[in-house]
Amino acid sequence: MGNIFLTGAPIDFFKTQDGQYVVIVCGHDTVFSRLCRASGLEELAQDTAFATNTQRAENRDLTNRVVAEWVEAHSLEEILTAFNQNEVPIGTIYSIEDIFEDPCYQA
Repeated sequence: MGNIFLTGAPIDFFKTQDGQYVVIVCGHDTVFSRLCRASGLEELAQDTAFATNTQRAENRDLTNRVVAEWVEAHSLEEILTAFNQNEVPIGTIYSIEDIFEDPCYQA
């Protein structure tokens, strides 16, 4: 299974326009609605293929592909800003270099 979950979507690692990686775990309809708003894809929340978590899980590949296309068109900073403003959980994936440059790890 790896990073794929049967209970919801989008749930995966996504590569940003500037080559960074983020993890998005959207396992609830409310969070998906906020993700759609943050990404300017509000119409997805109304589409029957994406309307509920169960439907998104059934259409996992399509759901992840749509989100991946949006993420690939935006920088890490743009994505983090949009998701944080709309209360969408997101995490950055650190490279080895990122770890050593992070002030929290240097402390």
